[in-house]
Amino acid sequence: MSAQQASSPPPSGPAPRPQSSLARRGWGLALRLLLALVLMLCLVLGSLAWLLGTRSGLEAAIALGTRATDGALQVEGAQGRLLGPLRADRVR
Repeated sequence: MSAQQASSPPPSGPAPRPQSSLARRGWGLALRLLLALVLMLCLVLGSLAWLLGTRSGLEAAIALGTRATDGALQVEGAQGRLLGPLRADRVR
């Protein structure tokens, strides 16, 4: 027996398996997809809050409704916000 073999300690249990690059890429991809989903959800919720909670959101909603109905919907003197209070002088 050589001196190197006698001085090295025996392994204490199974050697740790190196994580495959495919598994690391899978977690990285999942994390990026989750981050993109959270950012998109924040964007949608922020846009909805602006649309429902501000006067400019009310004006944008009226303009969209007027365009979508080819002018059949007409709102005059709208004040407030969609969540309330909302006042309109004339709606037809």
